[in-house]
This record gives sequence, C-alpha cells and structure tokens, in this order.
Amino acid sequence: MAPWIVGLGMASVGEFSFVLARTGIRGGFISKSTYDFALTCTILTIAAAPAVAALALPLGRWWRRHVPPPQNVRHFEAPRERLRDHILVAGYGRTGRAVTGLLRAAGLPVVVIELNHAIFNDLRAEGVLCLWGDVTSEAVLRAAGLKNARMLILTVPDAGTVRLATERARRLAPDVPVIARAAHVGLIDELKRLGAAAAVLPEFEGGMEMARQAMRRSGVDPQRAEELIQAVKERYLGENL
Repeated sequence: MAPWIVGLGMASVGEFSFVLARTGIRGGFISKSTYDFALTCTILTIAAAPAVAALALPLGRWWRRHVPPPQNVRHFEAPRERLRDHILVAGYGRTGRAVTGLLRAAGLPVVVIELNHAIFNDLRAEGVLCLWGDVTSEAVLRAAGLKNARMLILTVPDAGTVRLATERARRLAPDVPVIARAAHVGLIDELKRLGAAAAVLPEFEGGMEMARQAMRRSGVDPQRAEELIQAVKERYLGENL
C-alpha cells in the first residue's frame, strides 16, 4: 500500500521546476521549446496531482487483492506454539492494547497480529504470543491458526484493511466469528454484509462511557443512566445495534 501512496504522491512535477527551467533557459542550457514543454508538464501534473493522489489507496487495495506477492518475500514471523482455541487480535494500537490486556487478565489465550515490527519485538519481549504480518494476507491468517481460533478481533483503524481482512477471514474460516472496528457508522452495515458478527465504533462507545461516568458522578440513578444510553444508541445506530 505504501509504495502506491508514495509513488503517486510524487507523480507531479514540483513548483521548483519553474525555477530550474527559468535558470536553464537564461543560461542557455535548454531551448525555448524545451522550456515550454517543461512548463506545460509542470502545470498539467500539478493540476492532476489531487486526482492522481486520490487513486493511491484504491489502486493499492486492488493490487494487494489481485496481484500475488513474490514467493521469496517473507510475509510474517509465526509463533512456534500449536495454536488452538485462541483469540486473534489484529493490531496493537491503543484499542488493540486495551482489548489484549483485558482478555489476558481474564485468562483467555490471545495471539496478536501486528504489522509494525518494532511493536512486534516489544510484544515478544513482554511474553505476548504474537505474529508479525499483514492481517489481510491469507498466509498470515493461516499461520495465525484462524481455522482453530475462537474468534478474530480487528482493531486496526484503517477501514480498507478491516474490510479486506473481514472478507478473507470469512472465506478462510466461515465458522470463526469476526468482531471488527468500524471507522464510521456507514461501515457497520458493510462489515455485517461481509460476514462480521459485530462491528464496533470505538469513539462512539468512548463517548457513551464518558456520559455514563458523568451521570454517575451527578447522582443519576444507574438504571436510568443505562436506559438513556441505550436510547441514544438506538437512535444513533438504529438497526446496527
């Protein structure tokens, strides 16, 4: 994904080319026709830059979905332990860290899938069973023991990654439930259509917890507070509850 973003982001000729072209023609290094050509290319690429940059993510996702990577590339580092009846947590940012900590505190077996190698090394140093790789890769999902897992929890914030990981996980292991992070309300329906058992809006749930804490400290009856929170959820999320 990153090469597409970087490559297409650098596709336009920068404004500095105006200075270079003007210096070149003044010094007699380039002809008038070459100067005009450089000027035209600069203006056209600058004008097209926003549209070209907008294509980076869609093209990157299409490429990752349809073009197999070279076989000599190592995608992941898998744990040596035999994985069975475990919970897979994809992503170890703030949300993934909180989910993993709670599940481990409850005595549940957790395996973390993390793409950032520095975080992966930290997890191993802390004794957390983990796997380095891209959760959208079927090879990574197989190495993580998806078919033998209790469930897959997708905590990564990128909507495209969550969509693709949900789709591939459901195809590889249709009996394993997927709990997915939704970046916005509109994504909840889409994730459920892809087969997610549940889709969660972390920011919305955080807001509900803040309201719950405020009402508790203001003396609102706990049962009444829960009724109000449930009413807000029904109004905001509707059928997506």
